[in-house]
Amino acid sequence: CLLNRFSWGEDYFQRPMTPQAASERPPNNDDPITYFGMDEIAGMPYSELASFKATIIYPYDVALAIFYELYSMQMPLFLPRIELLPFYVFRGLHADSHYHYIDPLRQEWHNKSLLAPFIPSFGIEQWWTSASVWSAHTDFARFPHLLRFGSVSELFSQLRPGATDFSAVSAAMKRFNDETFLRSTAQWASAVASTLHYSSLSQS
Repeated sequence: CLLNRFSWGEDYFQRPMTPQAASERPPNNDDPITYFGMDEIAGMPYSELASFKATIIYPYDVALAIFYELYSMQMPLFLPRIELLPFYVFRGLHADSHYHYIDPLRQEWHNKSLLAPFIPSFGIEQWWTSASVWSAHTDFARFPHLLRFGSVSELFSQLRPGATDFSAVSAAMKRFNDETFLRSTAQWASAVASTLHYSSLSQS
C-alpha cells in the first residue's frame, strides 16, 4: 500500500509484508502503522478483516459493494472529504454507454448538472461539473459516522494512538445499521403486503 511509503519512510522495506507478519511482530510503540491494500489481503475471511482497527477507502463507483460490507461490520471508515469525492468516485466507465443519460423529463435537472457522471476522460469541464453534483448524492457522502480527511497528514493525525475513539465510531455505525435495518424491513413488509393484497383482488 502506497501509504506505507509515508509512514515507514526510509524503513519501508523493513515493514511487515503480511498481516500475519504484523501480528507476530513484537509490540513496539515506535513502529509506524502498517497499511495493507485490499489486493494484498484478497480472500481474507471476514473474521480476520474485522480484526483491523479501520479501513481507508479512496472511493470508486465500483467500490460501493465493499463499502456497504465494511459499514455493516461497523468497521470505522476513513474517506476523503466530501468536496474531494469528485476526484475519486467517477474515475472510469463501468456502465454501458447506452445508460449514460438523464431523463429529459426531470425538469429540475435541466441545468449544467444534466450530464451523466460517466463522460469521456478528456471532457474535463463536463466531468467536473457533473461529478461534483453526483458524488454528493452517493452513500460515500450521505452515510453518517464516516471519518474524513483532506490530506495524508490529516489522515495520519487521526490515526495516532488515542486520536480517534474507534469504539465510539463503531457503536454509532451499529445504531445506524440497526435503524436502517428496521426501516428497510418495514418497507419490504409493506411492499409484500400490498402486492399480496392487490393480487388477491385481481383473482377475485
